[in-house]
Amino acid sequence: QETQTHADPAEHFVKAVNFKGDLWGLFEEDSSTDEITSLLARKFGSSSDNWTGGGAVENGSGDGKGARGFDMVVHKDKLYVVCNDASGTSTAYTVNSSADGASWSDVSGTNFPDGGSDNYMGYGLHAGTQTEFTNIYNDDNARLLDFGTMLIMAIWKDPTSTNGDGTISIYSTADAGTNWVSEVSVSSGNGPKALVDWYDLSGARSIVLVTAEGVYSISTSANSYTLMFPLDSNENNGRRAVVGPDGGLYIGLGSGDVIRLTLSGSV
Repeated sequence: QETQTHADPAEHFVKAVNFKGDLWGLFEEDSSTDEITSLLARKFGSSSDNWTGGGAVENGSGDGKGARGFDMVVHKDKLYVVCNDASGTSTAYTVNSSADGASWSDVSGTNFPDGGSDNYMGYGLHAGTQTEFTNIYNDDNARLLDFGTMLIMAIWKDPTSTNGDGTISIYSTADAGTNWVSEVSVSSGNGPKALVDWYDLSGARSIVLVTAEGVYSISTSANSYTLMFPLDSNENNGRRAVVGPDGGLYIGLGSGDVIRLTLSGSV
């Protein structure tokens, strides 16, 4: 563990990825009542543990405007983060990207579900205890996936929000966020637990969404989804499910068990 000097305070670890030969982490700042907090990227390089090795992904703006990060991936030659729009409508989603991890820009382009009219998060930021502020949004709100030439996003449209309908909606972009396409929406009582590159029932490579209720393959060409394996709706099912080095899909269950899914002829 290295002493961190450039992100004070930034204590809540969200995700780590390998980017251009370095390990990059996404961190949320600690917070207290009415404190403005930001979402930060850090590079854990041999001599880069300072502001030259990272930057603010999303800055808070105004009392109680805190930044929450949900996922970070590498797509093509950039880092991408899905988070809340902490500098604007804090209960709307946004996607930011960076070519170096230090300078970040909003890539929530045409047809992206953002802005005041697309408020999909059920709980607005508010003054409260440090714990309440840090956990104001569910960590399962959104996921990203690098899938060939496309960046895929899954977001939870919380039914308690202004515009939410109780679905997990899948969006894609083939041009680095300039234009977004709405693909499919899957009904769920919770947000997306995992979004992985795996297989559909035919054995073809596919976008696979894991929810509390089941495992679904997503077809962007047919704008459709298929239930591959049902789960029992436990809200802790499937969180951060991963494809293992053996090709199996490993899914943690709310019961504490782990299951491994395989497809005959593919895995």
